[in-house]
Amino acid sequence: MSRPKFADLHCHPAVRPWLNGANTIWEAYSYTGKKNKMVKVIEAQRLGKRGAMYDQAGFPKLHAGGTRIVFAAMYPMEKGFLLKNHFIGDDSGPVSGNKKVVNENRTILLSLFTKYPFKRLVKMSQEEYWDSFLEEYRKYLAESGNVNSPYGKGSAKEIEILMNEPVFKLNGLLSFDPKGTYVLADKINPPASILKKQVMTILTMEGMGILTQTAHANGQFNPPKVRSQGAIFKKIKFIKEKTPVFFITFCHHFDNGVCGHARSIPCKSKILGLNQEKRINKGFNKKGFNALQALLSVEKDSGGVWRRRKGFGRRIYIDMKHMSLAGRKTLIKLVKNYNANNPDNIPLIASHSGYTGLSIAGLAKGIKPKARKSVRERDKTQVYTRKSPHFTRPVRYNKWSINLASEEIVAIVESDGLIGLSLEQNILGVGFSDKMKKATQADYTHLIVSHLCMMAKASGSSGFWKHIAIGSDFDGLINPVDGYPASLFFVRMRLDILDMFNKLTDAARDDFFLPSIAEGKRAIVSVIDDFCFNNAERFVLKYFNHEKMPDVKAVFRQVFSV
Repeated sequence: MSRPKFADLHCHPAVRPWLNGANTIWEAYSYTGKKNKMVKVIEAQRLGKRGAMYDQAGFPKLHAGGTRIVFAAMYPMEKGFLLKNHFIGDDSGPVSGNKKVVNENRTILLSLFTKYPFKRLVKMSQEEYWDSFLEEYRKYLAESGNVNSPYGKGSAKEIEILMNEPVFKLNGLLSFDPKGTYVLADKINPPASILKKQVMTILTMEGMGILTQTAHANGQFNPPKVRSQGAIFKKIKFIKEKTPVFFITFCHHFDNGVCGHARSIPCKSKILGLNQEKRINKGFNKKGFNALQALLSVEKDSGGVWRRRKGFGRRIYIDMKHMSLAGRKTLIKLVKNYNANNPDNIPLIASHSGYTGLSIAGLAKGIKPKARKSVRERDKTQVYTRKSPHFTRPVRYNKWSINLASEEIVAIVESDGLIGLSLEQNILGVGFSDKMKKATQADYTHLIVSHLCMMAKASGSSGFWKHIAIGSDFDGLINPVDGYPASLFFVRMRLDILDMFNKLTDAARDDFFLPSIAEGKRAIVSVIDDFCFNNAERFVLKYFNHEKMPDVKAVFRQVFSV
């Protein structure tokens, strides 16, 4: 029997080795040689703690766990996490004296929270997003295609322990070979060329600020310094011609100067100086909308119909995760118009999302400036539960607009797009001010299963099951769903989900557009394997136009003068 394959629509494989200064991208675990640290690393995963102590989606765990396609998000840490704002001190003027001390104290706290080296975070706070992005891109380029790269010593030891500990139930499900290969998909290596035991890597970017913002000198509460329209277009041209980036997550946690973002950080974090209020919930401004058109290579004709724009090069798709509701509505409207009038379809993407259980109108109520406290996006009102006749456990929802509304799920399916289901507890309904007391492993598996099923119901079509994938957000410093803290555990997650699906009644299956009991267990296995791998593979084979991509080896020599 062949081992199951997995794909992940959104994670960060290079972030730990890159920020920890490892010599190789295959050393995702920051090895110290101290036995007590390894004990803590294993224990953190056993308890499902937030991914800071341990590696969640480094290439060793992706490879060992059976992930064959990974959409690797490049992300320079936003200055909003690194610099002070007006809640701690005045932002005006140069960073010196007491202000420098405040910044250093903030960075020390961040270093303790993330486990990333203090000196590395200081460096990132002082450089432009663009320079950090190029540094990470170089990391990916340097080792792509290296055959049988050995796992780092720490990574190999950690995985060996995890696979052989009875509590993780991985023994017999996975084999251990402490060396592997990843290949960047590009002009020479199309996704269809994936070989056995390779990790085909599709590069993506998280945060349009990489292209639009220059260096922050004085903290994130000041308006970001945004490049001119011409300079933004030049950056987009570089991305199209010098990188194989497939899609861009347009917004992230803080203001990128061109389109507003959705709330993603606890409101109480303002006390610690993390303030994402600037332009929150706002739509596209003129520069942002022009950049959107440039990325998608579209323009509007005199009759108000969107069409392909010649001379703008290949298309880079847009991921609407983290984008404000206003921005998403604009994007969906543009895509619907374009797809109705052109043969080259634009798919909508939500790479690491959950479901709010609400309509667009319901989401809008929570973000109105004068919304009632009971519906406002606050920590205490973030999560709500609903009973379902098909589940013995309540369905939990995070109703903040960072998650999808019912109509958005329909729009994504209709556009032939793809939703990546996040494996972050907060996104799936375990809020910042909410705990699942005395929860069993089945309760955590139910978080995933219930979101899948309720999304399917909201879509109104069995076609939904061809448009859903894993979008873990691993190594985004998330608090994972207990039992599945890293990509190594996808194989365990698949079996647990399959077990819950097999227990659904025919009434439930009918409601969720799933195969009936009479159709047999193989039909349900097919649905789960579509979610785990096949949907993402079909999507990238259809929309990744390798012929228009650059040759990354040539780029490595040209851009980095190697």
